[in-house]
Amino acid sequence: NNTLSVTIDSLKLTCEKWLIPKRATRSFRAVAFELLYYVGERQLIVRGASAIFDLRPAEMQGIFGPVLAAMGDAGTMEAWLNRTQTLAKTELLPKDGDVD
Repeated sequence: NNTLSVTIDSLKLTCEKWLIPKRATRSFRAVAFELLYYVGERQLIVRGASAIFDLRPAEMQGIFGPVLAAMGDAGTMEAWLNRTQTLAKTELLPKDGDVD
C-alpha cells in the first residue's frame, strides 16, 4: 500500500472564500496538494503567496491549468477573476512593513 492521505480541514472554507466554482473544487483541491508538495510546506508558511509567485511561468501554468480548465469557458474564468480581484489585493499583496 503506497497511499498517502492528507486532510486539510479548511480547504472547503478556502474554496468558499475564493469563490471557486463548484465544478472546479476537485481540481482546486488537487492543485492545493500539488503546491504543498512542490513548493513546500515551510516555504508556504514562511513566505506565503510569494513562494508561489516565484514559480516560473511554465510551472504556474502546469500547476494551475487544471483549475482554469475545470472552470469551463472564458466567461466563467473572467467572472471569477473580477469577483476575486479585491480579495486578491488584500490577501496576496505584501502588507506595509512586511519583509520577504
